[in-house]
Amino acid sequence: LKVQWVEDRSRNTRENATLAAAMLKTEGVNDAILVVHAFDVRRAALIYNESGLRITPAPIGIPNPGIDWRNFLPTAATMQTSQYACYELLGLAMREFVQ
Repeated sequence: LKVQWVEDRSRNTRENATLAAAMLKTEGVNDAILVVHAFDVRRAALIYNESGLRITPAPIGIPNPGIDWRNFLPTAATMQTSQYACYELLGLAMREFVQ
């Protein structure tokens, strides 16, 4: 499959959404599938929808829904997961100030 469009100037999600929307709209594209990590999907979908693209989210990296008692013990992996969750929550809270 050949890539048709590449946006390579952005430094963050908002810039990517704005630049990608402008590029795609000049080609008559108004709908896009947003492939993004499950942690990022809520924030990223909001930002891309604000850019004027109609987004269909396609989250990847969805955690295994199985729960067992070991999931509640602190580990390096759970600390890393907590960092991602906190980053996304902060991003959602700050998106109102950084527009």
